[in-house]
Amino acid sequence: MLKINLLLTFFNILFAIISCQTITVNSPRGSLVGYHVDYGNDTSQIWYGQGDVFLGVPYAMPPVGELRYRRPVPLTQYPGPSPYNATYYRKACIQPNRNDTSEDCLFLNIWTPKASSTTKYPVLLEIHGGGLTTGDSHHDIRAIVRNLVSKGVVVASIDYRMSWLFYNVY
Repeated sequence: MLKINLLLTFFNILFAIISCQTITVNSPRGSLVGYHVDYGNDTSQIWYGQGDVFLGVPYAMPPVGELRYRRPVPLTQYPGPSPYNATYYRKACIQPNRNDTSEDCLFLNIWTPKASSTTKYPVLLEIHGGGLTTGDSHHDIRAIVRNLVSKGVVVASIDYRMSWLFYNVY
């Protein structure tokens, strides 16, 4: 399963690099660089539609060190150089039987019909299941664009702390 997820992520990123243009937006926390996808408009095909994608957008300070067993601390600005690179998924939160994880895992992934638009779109927030012990917000970009974004819905998925890193902070 891990190999399949890594392979899908690799091909999604490769496709994004080859066929997509970057897009920059400004927010109160700084600038973000994402990318635009266009799968065409032939609805007889499996994948169609277009949208803007921002992956791995931090929503809180990394819960490491003194913040490890505390409630999330709001982020005041995006870390690192500006604009923040939101073109790839970050590691999932620590969970059993999985190695590609990190404590620094409080990220959002956002898919929108048009990031530069002032149009108000409905928003779907996806909170993955897994019994508060497993899961992540890494999804097939093509399916989200086809089924939701191409129909005028903004989609956000969230990674959150689970298991022993979660229960004692709320």
